[in-house]
Amino acid sequence: MLSLEHYNDETKVATKAAIFRERTIQHRQPVASAASPKKALLVTLNERGCVDLAATEIDVRLGASWLPREDVERFVHDLLGVGAGVEIGHVPALGTWYVKGDWDVKRQTANTTDWGTDRCSALDLIEDALKPRNHMLGQFSTELLTLYPGANILVAGKEDFEAANRRKLFSRIATGNWDAVIVTHSGFEHIPPSQETQRRFFEEQLHELEMVKRQHTMQRYLQPDELRKHSLHHFDSWAATFGEPVTAMELSPDGAGYRLNTRFARFINVPELMQMFHQAADVQMAQMLNLPRPTLENDKPAIRNAPPTPELKAFVQELAARADRLKTARVDPRVDNMLKITSEGRKAALDLRLVEPTAGDDPSGKVNLAVENILRIWQETTERRSTQKMGRARTCRSG
Repeated sequence: MLSLEHYNDETKVATKAAIFRERTIQHRQPVASAASPKKALLVTLNERGCVDLAATEIDVRLGASWLPREDVERFVHDLLGVGAGVEIGHVPALGTWYVKGDWDVKRQTANTTDWGTDRCSALDLIEDALKPRNHMLGQFSTELLTLYPGANILVAGKEDFEAANRRKLFSRIATGNWDAVIVTHSGFEHIPPSQETQRRFFEEQLHELEMVKRQHTMQRYLQPDELRKHSLHHFDSWAATFGEPVTAMELSPDGAGYRLNTRFARFINVPELMQMFHQAADVQMAQMLNLPRPTLENDKPAIRNAPPTPELKAFVQELAARADRLKTARVDPRVDNMLKITSEGRKAALDLRLVEPTAGDDPSGKVNLAVENILRIWQETTERRSTQKMGRARTCRSG
């Protein structure tokens, strides 16, 4: 009976339960909207158990380890307009893919004209997209010859590692006086190392696991089973899933201009990466800990500018001229090279006397300005025994 009424102990009044005046059992009402993407995701998982997205809403990169081999195979069949004849293989342990097509597929117009050429077919382009490594061979060669025009370089291509040419290539490498030998990643697979080299490599790998710093190495140490579960234990697969190269303008090594450079500098799929990493790590950010920290004066770092002297400007112009000579003349790398030029540039930017012992002491130089500022702060904070934090010197182009 108590379930049919609501009794108020204070007023000693009983009222009928809702069942006497309205329907208490109703059909389940679906959620029509959500206040945020996170709530929408939770509602979707609760309602359907998975997330359904249209094909145009999914950004898929060829070579991602989570991409099923069968899906890639179906994509290639649809792209070339064939029902069969293409075989896609994936070896997670090596982080590599391979593409095979039968004779009929290779003769298709879509393979040689629509999506490829006679020189590089669509199947070749797809295989390159699945493992973008060998295409760097030409770029490495060009960059090396640009920096060291007089260098004696051997570039080993795919044909050199064919069975008929492999022995000849190894002989050339062993007997030639090469400044550099450039070989693709897949080419190294055809060069068997000695047992001693293999043993040393494994020992270095084990030692590296005790000195983990980078994200992938940390996960290899903490989550090897989780990485293997998602086929991410090989770095190439991990990088294809969570990393993306970025091309940006940067100061050229000789300091005389700017150039485009591509670096592995941006992470993608960060929420998924952090969700996986948080399974093994308790990540605490500074704003979460809210530990007491000294505040910066004026709430920002103090920057002291050191104007370049005429002598420093002349030295930088000389460095630029030396860099140009490396590109246009045959300069012995034992005499001059780009590493030597950039090293001397960094030293001169800090204090010209590091490269020109006869140069005078510049009162407005970086070292003197730093000493002056450090001494002033130390004198002002002697009673508090304060600690100073200083950043390294940077060189900026001007004029």
